[in-house]
Amino acid sequence: MNMSPASAAIDAVSVAGLEAAGATLTPAVVGSMGLTDLLAWVAIAAFLVALILRWQGVPEPARHLAMGAWLTFGVFWLTMVP
Repeated sequence: MNMSPASAAIDAVSVAGLEAAGATLTPAVVGSMGLTDLLAWVAIAAFLVALILRWQGVPEPARHLAMGAWLTFGVFWLTMVP
């Protein structure tokens, strides 16, 4: 397989561009997660766990966890206010 010099130069530039941009193997979301993102994901996870607990037949812990999830969700929205 013979590559033309033009396509070889384009490939080299694109790879060099990735290296210069600091491409890593970790997702971009992990490195740039702020407080608001963290609050949102914690609230979502708490809602899901409360739902699973409710399905498993333990309503009291599910109710308390859902209450905490709503509080976390409220704090998340308060952080969105400028």
